[in-house]
Amino acid sequence: MAKEYSKGAQGATQSSGSHKRPSRPSGSIIRVRPADPLPILATALDASRYCGIPYADRYFYFDTVKYLAKQVISNADARWLRSHCKHLDIRQHGHMIFPKQGQPYQLNIPPWRFRIEIHGPDRDALAFFAKLPGIKVTAAHVARDFTFDDASGKWAMLDLFSAHFVQRWQRKRKRISFDNGGLSTGRRKKGWYETCYVSRPCRIDGIVDCFHGEGRHLGTKALAQIGIHCPADLLDFDFPQYHSQKDQTSLRAIDKHALGRTHRNRMNNTRDQHARAGDLRIGGLLWRIHGMDQFGNASVEQFIRNYGRGPFMADLAKNIIGTVDTERANHEQR
Repeated sequence: MAKEYSKGAQGATQSSGSHKRPSRPSGSIIRVRPADPLPILATALDASRYCGIPYADRYFYFDTVKYLAKQVISNADARWLRSHCKHLDIRQHGHMIFPKQGQPYQLNIPPWRFRIEIHGPDRDALAFFAKLPGIKVTAAHVARDFTFDDASGKWAMLDLFSAHFVQRWQRKRKRISFDNGGLSTGRRKKGWYETCYVSRPCRIDGIVDCFHGEGRHLGTKALAQIGIHCPADLLDFDFPQYHSQKDQTSLRAIDKHALGRTHRNRMNNTRDQHARAGDLRIGGLLWRIHGMDQFGNASVEQFIRNYGRGPFMADLAKNIIGTVDTERANHEQR
């Protein structure tokens, strides 16, 4: 069974200068690794896998949390908070903001006085804001890191998400691809979008071969949809349930047999539910025509943009081996 694991990853490569483990508390981080030692008669079920891709470690945590506050954070509290996170940024109402991208602007947040952004907070930092009066959480980036013993794993994970991750209600916001390996489903000021990349080491243990993904939920409405209504909700946030639900609704595949049959029924104005010779060939042809973008990359999201949805849409999480816990549960049910 999977369990919490506190040792450093064996066989994985750490980035330079990150040989020491972080000294800050890690109560807000959930780390999962296969049982150690492995059973003598090891089988495929004994390895931690995500959609069939083996990984070394998996982490759940909040990458970034943003607040609006009415009372000032003292210098002593600010120093304490910086020891319980990776970065703390406090801006006051009326200050000029100079973003890396876009035009400078003046911060206008009445009746609030301060905008607070905290990166990689531990549980103590989250508890501090949960007890602070006159505060509101406005954004949360829910992160998941997979680390691997070699680079092939992270690239396989990126290929999986590039081909199969579909975010609904994003047809007007085209996907953004990063030159150094990664993608964003379409940035926005309010709502939710997904970002993932393989270009940076793991934020938790410094492993170079890391796939980082995060759901960025911006605004009170988007936060309420994932069960975050106040700062205290961050303390007991159910990371596994969040990612499991997102995978079930966003990782999609195309059943080419069903696609060919659906297309045949549309052309002939019929409702035939039986497979026929040629359905797979027609489905594969439609996939190549409508699933490719201008760079020759195939994805389910691109296919939906060009062709649309239909009964040929399949849940990837139900059709490909998932994590070790899910796989074992399915095995026991059988």
